Amino acid sequence: MGVKEIFACFSLLLTTGLHAQLNATDSVEFGVSDSLELTIPQTWIVALPFESSNIDGENAWQSTTLVFKNSMAVQFYAGLRAGVDSLNESGEQIHLVLVEHVESDNTYRVEQGGDILALNSESFMAWAQMLAGKDSTFKIIGPFRGQSSELLADLSWGIPIVNPLSRSVNTVGRPYLIAAAPDRNAEIRQLARWAFHQKVVDPTSQTVILNDGGQNIDLFMQAYLENWGDSSDIVLHPFSTDGTISRSIVGNKQTRIVSLSDKVLVTAKILNQLRTFPHDKTELWVLGSLLTSTSLDANQLMRQPLVWTQIERLDYPSFQRLNRLLLNSTGCTPGRWEWLGLDMAFLSASMPYGKPVAFEGPKRVYSWSHSTDDGFVNTSALIYAYDSESGVVPMWFPWVDYVGKSQEEVGIGQEGNEQELESANYELMEIQENYDQ
Repeated sequence: MGVKEIFACFSLLLTTGLHAQLNATDSVEFGVSDSLELTIPQTWIVALPFESSNIDGENAWQSTTLVFKNSMAVQFYAGLRAGVDSLNESGEQIHLVLVEHVESDNTYRVEQGGDILALNSESFMAWAQMLAGKDSTFKIIGPFRGQSSELLADLSWGIPIVNPLSRSVNTVGRPYLIAAAPDRNAEIRQLARWAFHQKVVDPTSQTVILNDGGQNIDLFMQAYLENWGDSSDIVLHPFSTDGTISRSIVGNKQTRIVSLSDKVLVTAKILNQLRTFPHDKTELWVLGSLLTSTSLDANQLMRQPLVWTQIERLDYPSFQRLNRLLLNSTGCTPGRWEWLGLDMAFLSASMPYGKPVAFEGPKRVYSWSHSTDDGFVNTSALIYAYDSESGVVPMWFPWVDYVGKSQEEVGIGQEGNEQELESANYELMEIQENYDQ
């Protein structure tokens, strides 16, 4: 998306009275408003790194020559604004205040009296506190960078700071800081929990960790023990990039071979060695971030039974109503950042007073770790499995109906499950197409 296209999409969002052009049946409700007895007016400051520039020198948001160069921030805000407009149409009362975060010097550009002022973190939070007054629903969404959010949280007198994207946010001693993106170890902990669950389901099965000496193994073991697992359940198999995996470790047991390496070439070598292993007894467990790499052979991936964790949902392409909402609101084909912005709108609406609860968004799932005097950290990660017969199968069960189809449309029982799998398989096919390119 070029600069001109970014400006075209974003200028639509800055105009007043923008609403999602949807039928009444497409309004977004999904239980956000239903959780509140009364609709509560809310004000959100949205502080994002738009990287604005003005070719005519005017210093105002309403300038017709204002251009926003950061496509990620523009698309994220487009999704968030679409979600807020739809929520307001369904009965919410959410008011957005737009702020630009300048990452190069960690300042904030705010509009006041028709002009744009550049404020440092201290001045910006003082301005926000003055704007908030006694409004307990006031919150700040952004900035993207973890350290910038941490500094705002240190200065906050009670305004929640929601960091939407950074996976390296320190919430210790910062009770008003909310790290919405799962932390960097979320996938490893979830793999460990699922390994323990599978051991309970089949006590004769085994978990074999390829021991490359990395610290991820310690994290896995810690999480496994915290979930009432026993260290004797785990087999540590020595492994190096030029080593081999012994077929004898499988024997007659159902075996989970766990690779916690974040290196694509290591995973490729493991896949190559597992070609001769019995696929009916062997699963390869990996971190989901590796599966989108073009360095992995698609044919090997499609043959090998896989289990992986990732922090974002695969089924969002089936949410046709939300896809229409984003498309009609922004005029642009929605991508990852629009979906995450929409996700953030729904999450923020679910916590009007700044205290997050467990929540399932269309793009991410939220479960929180929190201690007294500390902030909130999202610890959620999702498990998926794949084999050549069943395709991609989510190992978790959604509880929010974002598809929004009637039971007759979706079908019941196995027919409904097949349609869900078809959507997930479509996502895997897209991954395979990327490999082939």
